[in-house]
Amino acid sequence: MEFMIFSVVFTAVFFLVLLAMEIIKFLDRRKKKKILKRNFGITAKSGLKKELRSFKPPRKNLNGNPRNRKITLIQSLEYLLIAAEISLSPKNFMLIFFAVGAVCSFAALLFLNNIIAAAVLFLVCQVLPLLYLYFKKKQIQGALVMQMPDALGMIVRAIKVGQSVDGSLKDVAASMPPPFGTEMRIIYEEIKMGIPFDQALQNFENRYPDLTDVKIFCTSFIIQRETGGNLSLILEGLADTIKKRFHFARQVKTFSAEARMSSIVIGLLPLLFVLVTSIFNPQYIARLTDNPMGRILIYSAFALEFCGFILMRRMAQIKV
Repeated sequence: MEFMIFSVVFTAVFFLVLLAMEIIKFLDRRKKKKILKRNFGITAKSGLKKELRSFKPPRKNLNGNPRNRKITLIQSLEYLLIAAEISLSPKNFMLIFFAVGAVCSFAALLFLNNIIAAAVLFLVCQVLPLLYLYFKKKQIQGALVMQMPDALGMIVRAIKVGQSVDGSLKDVAASMPPPFGTEMRIIYEEIKMGIPFDQALQNFENRYPDLTDVKIFCTSFIIQRETGGNLSLILEGLADTIKKRFHFARQVKTFSAEARMSSIVIGLLPLLFVLVTSIFNPQYIARLTDNPMGRILIYSAFALEFCGFILMRRMAQIKV
């Protein structure tokens, strides 16, 4: 009887969460359409493009400078989703994986009858999506930086032949593949919609806060737009710096290959020893597994082995 009551309550909560997700999504879409219709004359039937999910009305702080506005946790998650090319809002993302964690926890309680396992499984369901977003973002960031020298060269050539900055960004958006081409298309579309030029570049910078090259890129355009200057010369210097850093990074990777391989061999050697010994001489390992103190020593050894492996990997990595 108690199990049936728990099942009914859990099912009701699950469907309420799904209903709340749909309501939030509907209200968010309706709010954006109203803003677009009021400020830019865009009808509701025209819809919202995927690339403009990050659109927000420009807000200024007390100093009137949108570049000094603090980024909230929700905005950080939204920028992370956009950088990872995930077409979900932060609220829907959190609600979906909260519901997935609740379902997995319920399954653990149902089949294992262990509340600790259910809690751990719930936490895992919340952490794994964030880890996926982090690694996906790192992958996209690497591809974006790799494309920057070629894209900067295209912008410099377009400016030298007399094309405007907005036109050069449009050409890069049409010619470059994702992710850099997509980012330039977002900037160009935001400018067309009436968002200030510096705010559109700030949105691009906020999506990649860890990339110094993106900050220099955005700052160069903003300074040139506000005070003037030789933009093509600045972008040529930035492209040359990125190319030299890539060359230096490849050299560092070559010189540190021995250290990285040594960390892998030393880290895997104890595990291979335990595996081979357990196959050919299981009684030797049984002295540890059958004894409580031996099991504690095994767990401690695995924990220390993991910490040592991470430490050696960190020592072998050189940031350029």
